[in-house]
This record gives sequence, structure tokens and C-alpha cells, in this order.
Amino acid sequence: MKQVFKISAACLALTLAAPAFAHETCPAPGEWFTPGAEVPTRARAAIATLATAEVVLLGEHHGDRDIHLWQAVTAAAIASQRGPVQYGYEMFPRTSQPALDAWSRGETSRHGFLASAGWTDVWGFTANAYDPILRLPRLQKAPAIALNVDRALIRRVGKEGWAAVPVADRLGISDPAVALPEYKTKLGEILGMKASGAAPEFKERHGDGHGEGKAESPHKPDAAKKSQMAERFIEAQLVWDRAFAEAIAAALKANPGQPVIAFMGRGHVDYGHGVKHQLQDLGVTNVATAIPLDGGEGCHLDADAAGRPLADLVYGLPKRHEEPQPAPRPKIGVFIANAEGGGASITRVSPDSPAEAAGFMAGDVVSLAAGQPVARAADLGAAIRRHSWGAWLPFSITRDGEAMELLVKLPASPSK
Repeated sequence: MKQVFKISAACLALTLAAPAFAHETCPAPGEWFTPGAEVPTRARAAIATLATAEVVLLGEHHGDRDIHLWQAVTAAAIASQRGPVQYGYEMFPRTSQPALDAWSRGETSRHGFLASAGWTDVWGFTANAYDPILRLPRLQKAPAIALNVDRALIRRVGKEGWAAVPVADRLGISDPAVALPEYKTKLGEILGMKASGAAPEFKERHGDGHGEGKAESPHKPDAAKKSQMAERFIEAQLVWDRAFAEAIAAALKANPGQPVIAFMGRGHVDYGHGVKHQLQDLGVTNVATAIPLDGGEGCHLDADAAGRPLADLVYGLPKRHEEPQPAPRPKIGVFIANAEGGGASITRVSPDSPAEAAGFMAGDVVSLAAGQPVARAADLGAAIRRHSWGAWLPFSITRDGEAMELLVKLPASPSK
């Protein structure tokens, strides 16, 4: 018991024992700061401020271990002052809610939880980095909320526009509040970076078997097409923000008096443009935001064009260093979706891919992959990832009602 207390106390010290460094451009490591103030904010005062909010949004760069530890320690400190809380996670779509419920009740192992939640297929970052925040609801028996939605909806809005999506296909999401002008400007900049492959927090994630996420058309869009793409990109982000906000608002209604501490990418948090703006439109106004800054190149505390602060509070972290990434796993070059009645439906085959060479076609439904049953799209990606480069994989498919067998040879190496 003493050892457990020592570990907890050491973690809490990360939040409550911040040294008094002089403020420059960004907070020094271990320092809390309120944008616009002239001196650092005392750690106890920072936590007390966050603990008075009905909703606390803790921003992140996805998969950064230091940030997820900071989130967990900050959330635990808030809970120690406020009492019972709820935790919201961008990492999980609504379909993962039963898995989250079982996990927070202590009914499943970590491995069983991640498997039933479909972590590998829906997120794509290593779960180890997220352990500090994932274990909070389990340790506290606190409600855990899946904030996200199926990415297919976000991609559809980005392609067709929100108005083109029938109400029945909107997953219960209401019309988002109109984007703030400053948000439109920021999203326009992100779209430009996205086109060059450098977008920060709004990147689409295609897991194994979902394709490489390359641009569909080789033609350069004209001005009208660019404007339409920009508007639909903004709409997609607004729908994303709205989905998070509605899940948070529903959790507040379901558990009155229990604040929600939500973990999400900084693109949804910075300047209050995203989820906070949508929450306010839903009538949830007592919202606090906090983000970590690592003091690296480009770190700043500038307000936006309307004078909104970057966040209500910021926390200084050590400068980030690149960590070795997991070895890439093979892909066959298909885009997939859940097939009606079970299986994985091939929606598109990438040119010059192993799948094209094997004879896959759009409309094929995979029922068996490398000897493993495929009940849904995620099963196909999982079956492929279990194999090494250069392997031969058999697939059982149905095409136009006819059963067929296809054999795919994976590339010999990631560069092939």
C-alpha cells in the first residue's frame, strides 16, 4: 500500500509541484501559465480553476507519451478536488461504448478491452502511449464516453457535403453551429497542409486494408473546385466537433453533477473554435480548456484574430524527441467497408497493388482471409497485419453471388 501511495504522489507532483520559472514565450517544463498573464499560474490555482468547470477539454498531439501522462495526472488532480467525474475519449467511436462500459466496470482485461473496442482498426496509434488515460475510468469506476463517430460519415461529408447526407445516415448528429471566421481561416491553412501531407491533428486514418489515403484524382482542381473542397472540409470538421460536443452534453444529462474531462486532439480544442464552440451552441457554457506546449520551434501563446486565448491554461512539457516508430505492416491495397449481412466489402482497389494483381474488384465481399473468418471490415485488416512481408494469403470472396478464391502475394518489403 505504501508503494502505491508513493507512485500516486509522484504522479500528482507533476501537476501540483510546478516550479516558479520566469515566463518567456512559452511555459518552462513543469510550469502552468494563463495566456495573457504576466507571471506563471500556481499549480494548485490552475487545477482549482479547471475543477470548477462542467467540461474540461485536455488537448493532445496523438500518441505522445508525455502528453498522455500529463492528461492523466491533470484529470486525476481535478477529480481529487471535484469528486466523481466522467471521461470522454476521441479515440473511440460510438460503437465502442459497450467495450468502454465493461472496461470501466472492471469486467474485461486490457487486451480484451482493446480487442472488443477495435482499437487497432479505429485509431492506429500504439495503445501503450494511452495507458495512463485509458486506465482512469477502470481505477475510479468512472463513466467512460466514446466521443467519436464512424469515420465513414466524416469522409462522406468531406466528399459530398453535410446537406447531401440523409438525416437517417447522420448518426443522430444535429446541424453544427456555424464556424467562427477564425476557425475557417485555420481550417483553410490545415487543408493546404493536408494536401501536402503535413496536416497536424485532422489527418484521416486508414488502417490496414483501408487503403493508403491518396488523392483520388490526378487532375489539379480549378478555383471553383478548390472552394467547394474547402467548404466541405470545413463542414466535415464541424460535424466532427459537433459529434464530440453532443456526446459530452448527453453524458452531462445522464449523470448530473459529474463533470466531463475529455481527451482529444488540439485541433478540436485550440482557441475554443471547435468542440467548445459547439458545446456553447448546445447550452453548455462552463467549459475550460488546457493544452500542453513543449517549448519547441513554433511554440507561441498568441491569441487568435478575435482575441481568444490559445487555451484557458497551458502547461510546459520538455522538448519532444522523435521516438522509433513500429515497423510498417503489409497492406494489399484495398478500401473496405462492412458488408450487409457480414464480411468486408471492397469499395475500391488501388492501382498497381497486390490486390489488383490478384484480381480483386470493387464490389467483392471477403468472407475468409488467410484462414480467418471475416465478419466485418476490421477483421480483414487484422488478418492481413498478422502476416509478414512476402507471404502468400488466400482469400474467399463472393462476386455477383458467385463464390471465388483469390491468392495475394504481399510485397517482399515495405519499399516494394
